[in-house]
Amino acid sequence: MVVKWPGTIKPGRVVNDITAGEDFLPTFLAAAGEPDIKGKLLNGLKVGDKTFKTHLDGYNFLPFLKGDVAEGPRKEFFYFTDGSDLNAVRYNGGIDQRSNRDQPSTGSVGTLPGPVDELWQVVGRKALDDGSNRRHRRRVPQDI
Repeated sequence: MVVKWPGTIKPGRVVNDITAGEDFLPTFLAAAGEPDIKGKLLNGLKVGDKTFKTHLDGYNFLPFLKGDVAEGPRKEFFYFTDGSDLNAVRYNGGIDQRSNRDQPSTGSVGTLPGPVDELWQVVGRKALDDGSNRRHRRRVPQDI
């Protein structure tokens, strides 16, 4: 992403932090004067005759882009295959990649802090809980 905002964002600044497309909405709305769109939508935001109640996955990067904070808010990124299988997890610059979430890591780059295996199990359980990916029902052990 290339950003130019004279008087707000320092020219020539290069940032290599993790960002995602879903971060644009909260960031752009914060720049337009609505810094808490995520909180408002989570609680229910009335716009005209409609009330919108939803969870946004994106982060507001505006304080980071302006230089008000030292680090960006996104620490994680999940990589999914075209078949909706979780393929890799990136956390703070480290990558844990697996061909199947029930197998050990097939290639790590960097060091992932915390229990990465537990994270894989949580993401797998989430796929079961919301029912959005029924293919995982046969592949996730019953004891998790």
